[in-house]
Amino acid sequence: VVGAGVAIGVYCDNTLHAEERMISKALEAGFTEKQATINGATINYAEGPNYGPALVLVHGQGVEWEDYASVLPELSKRYHVFAVDCFGHGESAHDPALYACSKNGDAIIALAGQVAGGEYIVSGHSSGGILAAYIAANDTKHAKACVLEDPPLFRVTPEEAQENAGTF
Repeated sequence: VVGAGVAIGVYCDNTLHAEERMISKALEAGFTEKQATINGATINYAEGPNYGPALVLVHGQGVEWEDYASVLPELSKRYHVFAVDCFGHGESAHDPALYACSKNGDAIIALAGQVAGGEYIVSGHSSGGILAAYIAANDTKHAKACVLEDPPLFRVTPEEAQENAGTF
């Protein structure tokens, strides 16, 4: 009975507080949450210490930059990490007019220009992978590498991506 009680206690603690601990570790690694205004709209992001090339992380649908918290301390050892909140997520602007792929992508390109100040690597997970592909294709001067993490590319046609039909 005692063992089961301890197991339940550990499980509950991990379930309820694991994300808080991961975010705390990211903050201890030097990450700070910031905001920028791009074309009148707020983009929220976390920036890590500058220990290498700029790396822009784009999350998937329904989450926010904090969902990268478990990997941020390790990534910050080799990169200058910028983990963004896409429009409609986290503390970024919540305006449906901004949710299209091109609106999000263009805003992240502008943000990268402001905060990275040159070349960067872009990585996106799930629907963020679609955005990362858009960013890499539309900022070839600065986006020098692109990592796509399980993007649902089969769900977005090139026409949707270019004509603002795909939303995020």
